[in-house]
Amino acid sequence: MSGHVGIVGHQPTVSIRPIERLIYEALWRHDAYRAHSPGEQCAREFLAVAKPHKGANLLDLGCGTGRGGMTIAMLAEMNVTFIDFAANALDPNIAMAVEHSDKLKFIQADL
Repeated sequence: MSGHVGIVGHQPTVSIRPIERLIYEALWRHDAYRAHSPGEQCAREFLAVAKPHKGANLLDLGCGTGRGGMTIAMLAEMNVTFIDFAANALDPNIAMAVEHSDKLKFIQADL
């Protein structure tokens, strides 16, 4: 038996990429990334199936641009809390609406 203990061969390397939030905050700076909003595409279908009552509360988890939640808020007169871990995810006009409304709220959180 040899007196050598440990790893034989190449030493392992560790590659650490930036935390996910920073990656998405960088992506949200590009208009092309904002072009598609899955939530916006299914907002009307959600309303048809869920049939929420006026003034109900909605959590838009992983809201992204916020267009889906905003569509629901406007069509069904609901209170919407937008939640995303990227502080800059909301479209600027939706972020402005959140600032000036008591029925809309944004929370930056990692789900």
